[in-house]
Amino acid sequence: MASIVKVDQIQNADGTVEYLNAGSIKNASLHSSVTGGSGITALGTVASAGAITTSNPINFTGPNHTFTVKALNQPITDSQTGTTPDVANSTSDQLAIYNGSTKLWGINEDGYVVNPNRPMFQAFANFTSGTLNEKFTNTYGEFTGIYKNIGNHYDGTKFFTAPITGYYQFHSNIMTGSANGYGLYQYKVNGAVYLPSGAWYQGYQYATGNDKIITANPVIYLSAGDYVGIFIANTHDHFYWGSTYSYWGGYLLG
Repeated sequence: MASIVKVDQIQNADGTVEYLNAGSIKNASLHSSVTGGSGITALGTVASAGAITTSNPINFTGPNHTFTVKALNQPITDSQTGTTPDVANSTSDQLAIYNGSTKLWGINEDGYVVNPNRPMFQAFANFTSGTLNEKFTNTYGEFTGIYKNIGNHYDGTKFFTAPITGYYQFHSNIMTGSANGYGLYQYKVNGAVYLPSGAWYQGYQYATGNDKIITANPVIYLSAGDYVGIFIANTHDHFYWGSTYSYWGGYLLG
């Protein structure tokens, strides 16, 4: 049979009395014998200001996942040993959030934030044979060279699919590839232009020795499941698709 103990006041170590409805208990600490088996987890010492000091991980359990918050030492090593400035810091700590053994987020004592699983990709045109100029017309360009694809949300050819609703930063540099060639491209979301104005990015190639790079950096709000690709115009398709000159990428802003 479960027991319920009800009290309306607690006497603190300093002799003062706290009423439970006042919402604070001073100078209290949990004895080491108090464990999770009794229904209470010993987190640490409760200070007079109401803060809890602990070096133990704290678990937050949701309906489907348990998240662990903990402070840990995360030394910073300098990749360029012996050079100036030296950014190494062996005593750097982080407050981090984990899902099991997977680190989701961390912030160190200087306010630097790491988010190792943030959706991100970078892909480039990597064709080495066949037609390299004017390869795609009235269709989506293909970027098959993969530099990074965190989360595998880029399909490796044409489309990035948003894994969660939010704002995404994209960027693209596409080179025009033939003399007197006129190039137009645009970003499309779910097969439709994401802006009412059409938002064509364009450039004109005047001579073979004067290549033009057409650059775009749109921020697009996407719902989870929306897919994005770079669409090449009909006839105005003078772009170069070899030697990694043309590329695009993106990442979740939040």
